[in-house]
Amino acid sequence: MNLLAGTATPGLLGNVKRCAMWTACLALPIAVACYAASLLSPRGSAIFQEGEIVEDISVGVWAAGMLAGLWGSLRARNCAQRLVLAWLAGIALLAGLREIDLHTALNPDTLGEYGVRYKLSWWLSGATPLWLKAGWAGLFLAVAFGLAYPPLRARGTLLRLLREGDVRLLLLCMASVFLALGFAVDDLLRGSAAVKFETRQFLEETSELIGAVIYVLAVLELARRPLHPTATVEDEQPAGNEANPPASR
Repeated sequence: MNLLAGTATPGLLGNVKRCAMWTACLALPIAVACYAASLLSPRGSAIFQEGEIVEDISVGVWAAGMLAGLWGSLRARNCAQRLVLAWLAGIALLAGLREIDLHTALNPDTLGEYGVRYKLSWWLSGATPLWLKAGWAGLFLAVAFGLAYPPLRARGTLLRLLREGDVRLLLLCMASVFLALGFAVDDLLRGSAAVKFETRQFLEETSELIGAVIYVLAVLELARRPLHPTATVEDEQPAGNEANPPASR
């Protein structure tokens, strides 16, 4: 059964409505379930703290998203879909690693002399070995390239889908909204007296969980069906570099 039946129907407005319907069908039950769990659990609102069950569920959801992207990438029949799904799998992996705060385990407190600091003073310090800075810079640049290359390579197909209002891409946009909301609550409201600490944690973790679930749904649908009926390797060739241009008459 196709969860998003009618994805290819014409009309951006209709697909936006369909995306909103699926978002509501996912977001509301998750938010209610999280709130009910905090009421029923002996730990109360502590389930929304770092390292607790809600965050663990988010990590599991991101792992499912990574596996779904890899599965779809392996079975894809064209370059564009293969790249996009591998890219989405990589994003899910990075999001899951962020949830468990792996970046904090890369500092010198954990790795000793091989650790990295995320402060400009560490990079500019003469006390930091040049080989160490070059190694970490190379790793970060490789990750950045891996995140930037696939959407640029498949930009023709992705832009075509956006113009057509493809529900799967709209769901990815909606997932980004919820994830951004969770990050904003964490960063902008941290230490704010206007919002209770428990409320902020509930909003942050619930928003991130909703965003992760919507993301996985979109990845599954992108993996199940062709990215676009006309998406081929040739679609992604730069203009003017056709392998066999037609002979002029």
